[in-house]
Amino acid sequence: MRGKLLSEAAKLNGASENARLEIERLLKELEGLYKEISMSEKVSEEQIEAVLSYREKLFKIVYG
Repeated sequence: MRGKLLSEAAKLNGASENARLEIERLLKELEGLYKEISMSEKVSEEQIEAVLSYREKLFKIVYG
């Protein structure tokens, strides 16, 4: 997923270093959230909303 997002962002944003760094940061945060959720007994609504918020953030960076 990381490679595809970075590749798409580079095509659409002219290989913007800021976009690449922001995508990397968001993906690291998302990975941490996935680890947190995997250790939880139950997935909360807040956790689901947090995961979905990353979709919107990544979409904005890639597609503006």
